[in-house]
Amino acid sequence: MLTSFGRHFETVHRPPQCERCYRLFPDSKKLNDNRREPEGCLIGEVDLKEGIDDPQWDEIEVLLSAQGRRRINNVSRWYAIWNIFFQAWKHLQTHVSMRI
Repeated sequence: MLTSFGRHFETVHRPPQCERCYRLFPDSKKLNDNRREPEGCLIGEVDLKEGIDDPQWDEIEVLLSAQGRRRINNVSRWYAIWNIFFQAWKHLQTHVSMRI
């Protein structure tokens, strides 16, 4: 089941996007064509980054790898992935509960 999550993350939340101009592309071939442009693309604003960023993706790949599957069970893995995406939310909840 979690491998289907991995495919979902990769296809839906990790669109082909240039790391330099942050332009989105319909497929990896068009992204690679953009990367090979002789003049290069303009540097875009990092705020334009869509979906899962590289450090998040690296953590998810480890959790979904064979080694990660041997290390922890599916429920713990699901929560670990949730925490990758919502670390800021967890921090905010902690901060708010401390003030109440």
